[in-house]
Amino acid sequence: MSFQKVCTLGDIPSDEGIEVSVEIGGKPTRLALLRDDRDGSVHAISAMCTHGDVSLAEGEVSDGKVECWGHGATFDLYTGKESLPATSPVKVFDIQLDGEDVLVNVEAKA
Repeated sequence: MSFQKVCTLGDIPSDEGIEVSVEIGGKPTRLALLRDDRDGSVHAISAMCTHGDVSLAEGEVSDGKVECWGHGATFDLYTGKESLPATSPVKVFDIQLDGEDVLVNVEAKA
């Protein structure tokens, strides 16, 4: 596993997400860091909705899912599984906390 520090816990508001850029395979990749509204846990997923060019970091989190504000597709923060109108899941990345630092495994889960 290859973890990179992307932010601190204080950078991620409890009611919205942030977008960060990490290098994966030598190219910049955008990730959305979001908190599950049920328990405050932090999750990292691919930032872009698979249905359209919309950042999921700006979506509303509810019941462990983020809703794309562009067309209403939802994505599970734990599995990446999608709902219509999206037809492809987003990649999910493991998170590790080191004190206040948020580290992301830049290798997506299989």
